[in-house]
Amino acid sequence: MVAPVALSLTTRHRPPMVPGLPLIQNMPELVSDPLSFFLKNYLALGPAFQVRAPTRHYHVLAGPEANRWLVREGEHYLDHQPAYRHVAKELHAKNYPIATNGARHKHLRQGMAQAFSRSAQERYVPAMLSTLRDEVADWREGRTMRVPAAMHRLSGNAVGMAMLGRPVGGLLDPAITFARFSVGTGLGSYPTFMAYMPHYQFARQRMNATMHAIIADHRAHPVGDDRPADFVDLLLGMTDHSGVPLDDADLIANAQMAYSNTLLYGAPAISFALYDLLKHPEALARAQPEIDAFWSDGPQDFSRLSQMRYLRAAMRESFRINPIALATPRIVKEPFTFSGYHFDVGDVLLVTGTVCHFLPEIYPDPFAFKPERFLDGPSEDLKGQVSNSGMYVPFGQGGHACMGVGVVETMIMTVLATILHQWTLRLAPEDYTLKRVVNPFPEPERAFAMRVVTRRAE
Repeated sequence: MVAPVALSLTTRHRPPMVPGLPLIQNMPELVSDPLSFFLKNYLALGPAFQVRAPTRHYHVLAGPEANRWLVREGEHYLDHQPAYRHVAKELHAKNYPIATNGARHKHLRQGMAQAFSRSAQERYVPAMLSTLRDEVADWREGRTMRVPAAMHRLSGNAVGMAMLGRPVGGLLDPAITFARFSVGTGLGSYPTFMAYMPHYQFARQRMNATMHAIIADHRAHPVGDDRPADFVDLLLGMTDHSGVPLDDADLIANAQMAYSNTLLYGAPAISFALYDLLKHPEALARAQPEIDAFWSDGPQDFSRLSQMRYLRAAMRESFRINPIALATPRIVKEPFTFSGYHFDVGDVLLVTGTVCHFLPEIYPDPFAFKPERFLDGPSEDLKGQVSNSGMYVPFGQGGHACMGVGVVETMIMTVLATILHQWTLRLAPEDYTLKRVVNPFPEPERAFAMRVVTRRAE
């Protein structure tokens, strides 16, 4: 473990600076392929280095040492709130968990955890599956479709119906714009001026009006025999840490996560997983019997969804190869040293946990798609080597890691199980190699397409 030590004049070395271009510095690589950029510089410079872009200056911590340090003691020296306060400002919310600290954060996180519990997922799965089956049934043989757009639509409708009682439907485009710009400008992935662009302002107005209507409808029609409780009902019953009920701005900010997080994280993750399975037909062939058995034997519920062991392993291996949460942003609130380098109050840190996903000493043959890694525990390749703690972090790490990991996995499993049971699919063209873009997080390029070959089942 690399632990902070007492500061002295001899320990005030700063991390090395990654060389860059005049004026734009490291921006091209940070925008086009940040994961490869972080990995390359970790291998060249070690677990700490600095990067720059216009108006941005980051200190990067990477590799196993950084992951262990953040989880075990780093949070004492770091503050996440300043990194996310602009996201909360965009949403006009004071009780938005990821942008809060201390007792307020703990209370909100504990309260909202109920929306992502096993019992909540058991309620969500039937609504997700019903929505997905109806939509996928309308696909046609011979059709070629762009995968990212299709997965945005499927996931937004399924999760929207399950968690908010309303599919995203015709609001898909403004919902995507709202999600990308509210988070992208808030975290600094996009220039600040983009928050004032007319198409984003229009999308924000549309989504705010929609969320107001959803909340009003829930208030007017309480939970009963005709409507199970969902995420909005949970929020309506919540208070802040002092016992004050959440106001409408807080309700909207938190409820919209069902759409935004699905569109920013869930839909790209489904697209990545679908690519990996179609690119590796031997893996799809191994998963197919589990998928077909899910639909033919007994009820299609949450407990049986989790029994598809190989499909789940393939999904998690896809998370490893195609991580979406590349780095954990933090601000230094108390000076410390790490790996012999000094960090000052106010330094902006990126802890790039997913660098570990591509180190051969942790994951042999790290760029190969091997679902078998995740069949026996978190990763059978890790046994007898490096401790697995903090070596697999597709959803962030530390005390502010994503709360909804279970729902994300459940949603991805339901989408994959539905479309791969009903249809035989092929990449279009069949020799296609995936290209990634950052928008504001990694996702497949828009041109990624698949061909609907034949119907397998009704």
